[in-house]
Amino acid sequence: MWRHKTDRRLIAAGLFILAMVIGFNAWRDMQPKPFVPQKATLTAYTVISRDDDVAALKNDDTAAGIFWAGDIVGEPPAITPSPVTPTGLTQQSSMPLFKMEKVPQQLSPLFAALATAIQPWTKGTSTVNDIYIDYLSLTPDLDSVGVMINGIRGYFEQQYWVIVGLRRDATTYPRETITKLGNMLKSVEYFVYQLNDVTAKGETLAQTVVRINKEGIPFMLRTDNKPDYEAFMKQMPEDQQQSFGGFIINPAKATVEEKAK
Repeated sequence: MWRHKTDRRLIAAGLFILAMVIGFNAWRDMQPKPFVPQKATLTAYTVISRDDDVAALKNDDTAAGIFWAGDIVGEPPAITPSPVTPTGLTQQSSMPLFKMEKVPQQLSPLFAALATAIQPWTKGTSTVNDIYIDYLSLTPDLDSVGVMINGIRGYFEQQYWVIVGLRRDATTYPRETITKLGNMLKSVEYFVYQLNDVTAKGETLAQTVVRINKEGIPFMLRTDNKPDYEAFMKQMPEDQQQSFGGFIINPAKATVEEKAK
């Protein structure tokens, strides 16, 4: 009888420990991704929105590509394919981009549509680690997009991180907005802002980066023109840790290098 009771207690203790481990792992998966601040970087992704730009990107083995894959439209949501032919990059990183005017109300059909739309871009030897959702609304619904982004991350079982494009102006985000963005970091790698939109009057590129960096949210800047990297790095504070992840360039318009002020 004593041995019987002892065995049952040992089994119960083992089950309790197992439940704690499972619970901790579930809790950890729900937490924001730890963000490690880094020095300012010149990492640049190139946006491919037409087939004519693909060849140039393939010839640069240091480049990383963002391919316009389609648009999220309708209710229930569907994905309209872009004119860009699905292609892989040899030993290079690529990322499918989906434009979206508003957050769909029905998310399950969206997740299924994304799975189908992403699949052609994962073939070959290129690496797909992120999905880029370019949220085009001038008045973004951060609560709804947060639910959607976290749902995408969960649907794909943490296989992909999400890059989120947001429209904003040069005004510093209020604390409430920063908190909402911070709550998405369990699913979001970077938020992307249009450089022209967030640059204050008379501000240099370095000043813009430093100002947005103070918000403490990882971000990238998207621009039509290649920045003057040398001048930019000279103006950046050497000892400042950065939440800045680099630039996203639109090659179809990036014909003249933009000189820093």
